[in-house]
Amino acid sequence: MLSSFTKGKYNCSSSIVSPSNLNYPSLTFLYNQGANADSSSNYSYTLTRVVTNVGPSPEVVYTLKYEAPEGVIMMVEPTLLAFKRLYERKSYLVTCQANY
Repeated sequence: MLSSFTKGKYNCSSSIVSPSNLNYPSLTFLYNQGANADSSSNYSYTLTRVVTNVGPSPEVVYTLKYEAPEGVIMMVEPTLLAFKRLYERKSYLVTCQANY
């Protein structure tokens, strides 16, 4: 099942893959609310995502839009991706901050 997301063979016994590390259209942030967590604790996590321009035209501009869940502050950088050719790759960062 994991191979459908990782595009290849994967041996689960050799390493641990966090859902946060899958370059997939949806994002997963794992918040560890351990026994020592209190209401003043902050948690911040940044993911890098890579996208490839697969069409419909070589030159295209995408504006990233997102909605943060309640209680989470999200930041995306950059919010605009401008492609000049097909199969060009661009990356962006997504940072989520939460209090728990």
